[in-house]
Amino acid sequence: MEISSTAIRKACHIEDLTARMTACQKLVGIESVVKYMTENQLWMTAEQLALINSSEIEPPSKLAEITAEFLTKVFHEKQVLSLNDSVVSFEKKLIGHKEGYSGFIYRIYNIEYAVKEDPQMTGVKYKPSSVVAKFASGISRRWIETEISFFREVGPMTLTPHVPFCYYASILSNGGRSLILMEDLHWAKTMPFDGGLPRDLIMKVVDCMAEFHAGYWATPKLSKLYWLPQSNDSNLANHLYQRYKMLWDSTKKEISRVGTKELVKLGELLYKKGEFLLRNVCLDLPTTYCHGDLWIYNIMFGKRSTNTSLFEGTDRSQEISVAVIDWQTGYMVRIQKLKN
Repeated sequence: MEISSTAIRKACHIEDLTARMTACQKLVGIESVVKYMTENQLWMTAEQLALINSSEIEPPSKLAEITAEFLTKVFHEKQVLSLNDSVVSFEKKLIGHKEGYSGFIYRIYNIEYAVKEDPQMTGVKYKPSSVVAKFASGISRRWIETEISFFREVGPMTLTPHVPFCYYASILSNGGRSLILMEDLHWAKTMPFDGGLPRDLIMKVVDCMAEFHAGYWATPKLSKLYWLPQSNDSNLANHLYQRYKMLWDSTKKEISRVGTKELVKLGELLYKKGEFLLRNVCLDLPTTYCHGDLWIYNIMFGKRSTNTSLFEGTDRSQEISVAVIDWQTGYMVRIQKLKN
């Protein structure tokens, strides 16, 4: 079946969200169409992309274009730096790179400032000594848009778990890539994969995510996040189910070792019926925001102090805080009770 690029663009640029989703769903079963939509940045309308790239600062397309002048503009815009002060120098190094979602991740550190005393900006006490720059090149532009939109609309409102403060986020003009400049979680670390998490840290994660899920449980504000995919979307349902099938054998062995027979039976049911359940979940069931990739390397633990916080009154130096990163695969999930 031949479909012209004009037809694809027409479907992707329908202003009404529901109508656009319906039109796109008729096309997404064809692999070439999906590839065309992704490569040509057609998931959102131009108006919606303008909202995502709301900063007036021109985005750098590579590390060399992150300059002292760029950081100064960003920190001024976020009001963490007096308008009379400026960044004069910094160092940078690669700290992460892998195929898929992450692209290249750099730490920008030893940031030095030229500081002039300003009586009108005495409340500005926090000048970042380091930040993290994430040049993402996801396999799906949809995930890039989801992560940037999360940092703009959800992250600032999230108290727990800790979400890195976002200084700057933009989809780059060369397509399929983005830059996110965020808080450096130098006070936190991930745990070893082979050792797993101790029970007390597991319960901290459960408590934090339960509070996060409760904040979005069956609330109207979820429907306003037009960029957030739904779990019963056919593409997402298939992706989640294929990932589950790929990981089930190894997961089953671990569950059999530490879990119950009932849990193994539930896992087998999801293995056989998972895609059907995702696609046909009842639309009147409550929804909430799901991270989508909450595994051990996306969870960090550490002790925070006031000099690592952007906000007053958040001294938690004696507590272990939970930070969660990599929010690009988030989606809206409907909670379904499995019977029989």
